[in-house]
Amino acid sequence: MRLLLDTHVFLWYITGDERLPQNFRKSIEESDAAYLSVVSIWEAVIKYQLGKLPLPESPHPWLAMQRERHGIESSLNEAAVARLVELRDGRSNYCELSGKAAHAKVILIHASRRKVPSSRER
Repeated sequence: MRLLLDTHVFLWYITGDERLPQNFRKSIEESDAAYLSVVSIWEAVIKYQLGKLPLPESPHPWLAMQRERHGIESSLNEAAVARLVELRDGRSNYCELSGKAAHAKVILIHASRRKVPSSRER
């Protein structure tokens, strides 16, 4: 199974935050691959710049190092992420940052505890 992590799920996972349900952590650890979207990095950078996301270091390179350290894959252009940190208003050209196309069959894990129906239940 391949997973696309929500921003909060990613942040809670890399920091060991107890708000991440144990079954989410287990799913990430047992997945064939876990991915992080450039949109999640963009969101984290904006929150950091607004003072709403305390991080031990600047988002770049800290988020990239944590992503790699925890085995989370991405098609991110790290240089583009670095440019986001330099932008004071958090705006940039999304197309430039989007990287490679999204993977076909991806399961989205979201930070909410709502039950999302599987493709079989739909």
